[in-house]
Amino acid sequence: TSIGVCWNSTAITVTGMAGVEDVAADRFDRPFGITLDSSNALYISDQNNNRVQKWLADASTGTTVAGQASAVGGTASNSLDTPSGVLLDSSGNIYVVDTNNFRIQYWSSGASSGTMIAGITGSASSGNNELMNPYGIARDPSSGTLYIADQSNHRMMSYLAGASSGTVAAGGNGLGTSKTQLNYPVGVYFCENQSAQKKCKVNVPLLVSRYDILQK
Repeated sequence: TSIGVCWNSTAITVTGMAGVEDVAADRFDRPFGITLDSSNALYISDQNNNRVQKWLADASTGTTVAGQASAVGGTASNSLDTPSGVLLDSSGNIYVVDTNNFRIQYWSSGASSGTMIAGITGSASSGNNELMNPYGIARDPSSGTLYIADQSNHRMMSYLAGASSGTVAAGGNGLGTSKTQLNYPVGVYFCENQSAQKKCKVNVPLLVSRYDILQK
């Protein structure tokens, strides 16, 4: 299915408050990742408040669906520390890149705590079961495979559904500009069909780094 997008040249604020950082339910402090569910509710990773907020369409406040509403960060299963990437599956389950805990947390729909499905809490290293400041995440809906932009390891990791360790899918050869290297990758996007991205091969993840516009 191809999608046509109409972009309004005049922006309007739909969540948060311009120029105001706060922990209140209608505010953010450094919002980063964002995704949308089938009912047009927004899920936003609120980095410095260490939480993920859900905003229903036309709502004036958000609800904390991962992490602590009080903005306190931590390593417990019900806490986050500087979350970045966030995605949903078709059942409404949430996958959160818990950047400063060096892990990926899976929150079942409606759950009050998460389960670590990639990385090791507090362990920033380069083993195949470890991550270092991960940022972006994408998921192949047909297989459940996760693709993680492992920023400070300059690589993209691929985790099969249920796997306890991953495989290097791109990079992993140190920081650089060659075809076998990545430079602080921060975003990864899964392209399901060619109509969604003309430069994308079917079922190929796309990477965005701090300095490179696009790699595949």
